[in-house]
Amino acid sequence: MTSGLESSAGPLDKILSGYIDRHGKPLQNCVVASLPGKGWDIEKSDFASVRWASSLLFLASWSRNSYYGFGFGRYVNSSNFRLVGQGFRGSMPGYIAISTRRRDGSSMDGGYKHGEFKFSLPPQVSIRDEASVDERFLAALDAAQATGAVLMERLRTALPFIQLANTDDEFMTEHNEAILMASAFEQLLDADAGKYKLSRGFAELFNQFGQMTVGDAMKVRPDFPRH
Repeated sequence: MTSGLESSAGPLDKILSGYIDRHGKPLQNCVVASLPGKGWDIEKSDFASVRWASSLLFLASWSRNSYYGFGFGRYVNSSNFRLVGQGFRGSMPGYIAISTRRRDGSSMDGGYKHGEFKFSLPPQVSIRDEASVDERFLAALDAAQATGAVLMERLRTALPFIQLANTDDEFMTEHNEAILMASAFEQLLDADAGKYKLSRGFAELFNQFGQMTVGDAMKVRPDFPRH
């Protein structure tokens, strides 16, 4: 186990006993969020920062997706990056209480032991494909955030729309996904819900790249699947 996480090995095994794979068996690995100076033992107040970091990691992976490749090529959805907060006290977790959001606050259900309450892997999360992170893009996002760029503030508003539109969950329709993506671009390009301003924003954004047909783009993209 990575240095700094050795003390969490026992608790993680206990916690993961409730998270099951397609065959109902406990998951054997996970991603553990940590913060500088705190390690993995973070507070509930830190959850917003961890969620934002997870969102940026999704964006840097989602940007590399290959669409209409008949199941070949890179592909992730936002469900792959769904964050779960798991708190416990003492040296080893025992009982687990489940807290869920409500419009007027939250509700809680308890009385279960770890391993009794099961969290199933969402069906839209691939167990075959690994996420491929565009590390240069992620580094650029970190740099922009460090400088306080205005675009990053717009991204904080736009990115939740993008994530919701790309869950691949059955409850989302294509119509709803299109509306969410349009809303995301309105926020990102500061279009104020105006069609003309949005189209002008796209034009100004892509003007510097000239023109290219889809066929030419497919020829130069190295990771696009060939058939």
